[in-house]
Amino acid sequence: MALINCIECGKQISDKAISCPNCGVPVAKLESVSVDTQENIESLTFPNLPADLDIGEQLLDWGVNTYFKGNHYETNNIDIPTGEVLVVLYTQGIQIGNSTKRFRIHYSQIISLEKKFKQEVVGTDILMIDGNTFNNRSESGNNKIINIVTFVIKYWDITTKSVKTVLINSLENDKIELFINRYEKEKNLDKTENRVVEKNTTPAWAIICIIVIIVSVLSLFIL
Repeated sequence: MALINCIECGKQISDKAISCPNCGVPVAKLESVSVDTQENIESLTFPNLPADLDIGEQLLDWGVNTYFKGNHYETNNIDIPTGEVLVVLYTQGIQIGNSTKRFRIHYSQIISLEKKFKQEVVGTDILMIDGNTFNNRSESGNNKIINIVTFVIKYWDITTKSVKTVLINSLENDKIELFINRYEKEKNLDKTENRVVEKNTTPAWAIICIIVIIVSVLSLFIL
């Protein structure tokens, strides 16, 4: 008998069980999903990515669906900031960052976005899950259920030309759902409308004016 992880609740269960005793998902479904996902990833080949991987401008957040807060504590990917991060949607990609470091992934690099959901019954003031610290203080002092969501990004790394995975734990389940829906919408718009990143270029006439002004100011000091 071997132990497998339930993709719904994350608990370890027997591979001989008919269904997960924690959340009720059939084991056959768990095996088929996990194996199929792994086979799909292994069969992928590195795509022809565009030369310009600029992710464009940050999207306006009228519907609170273009960002969420989370915690990233993986140390095997030094490009991505650790600790508390803000995941933000751009017109052509996603940015993961904090006040000192930012990591950007272009739409063409992204293989999949998904969220894994689990519940933890806790009763202490500070909750530690997978290296992440969450404030768990309750007025009554009784145990309560905390919903933990892991946001999973699978993407192509342009340096190693291999698939990499980013795991971000968060308590903002509703925001992540809205974020994924907005991501799908924006990605489809890119395909149907053939949107391109607008570059912030300065016109030639403006450059000439700036040079004239600088020369005029310098001439005053020289005279």
